[in-house]
Amino acid sequence: MRSESVDTIEAVSITRSVEIEASVAQVWAAVTRSELIARWFGDQCELDVRPGGRGRFGWTEHGVSFPVEVIEIDEPSRIGFHWANEAGDDLSAGNRTTVVFELEEIAGGTRLTVTETGFDLLAGDADFRTSSWASNSEGWRAELAELVAFAPTVDLAA
Repeated sequence: MRSESVDTIEAVSITRSVEIEASVAQVWAAVTRSELIARWFGDQCELDVRPGGRGRFGWTEHGVSFPVEVIEIDEPSRIGFHWANEAGDDLSAGNRTTVVFELEEIAGGTRLTVTETGFDLLAGDADFRTSSWASNSEGWRAELAELVAFAPTVDLAA
């Protein structure tokens, strides 16, 4: 009888960095002001930007929205929030991940690093957690590309 060993690796976090040709102030506004978030991250946003503040991110074309709760803020360099992994109203420990945006001034603009953690804490089996990671990983790639294009257009006087 032949025995095979199969290793499985479960992804538990996502980290993406982008360089944006916009000031830290412009990028900060783009990631913290509801009306601006809705122009690059989905198309609906309500967000109370303070620790404990709640809100919602939505994608009309998909008919989904996700609750969010701000857990930390250090203007203008860092904001962190929990958001639901599955659409609806449940923001419980088994249905949320944690996202942190970190902004750093660089020559010619801003480096934004997004880290999402907590996939290993999601309810469900390893395949579900890995699928959630893969979906969000691809989602961040697309959404951050939109932010890179949008942030330089932010008018801080508006």
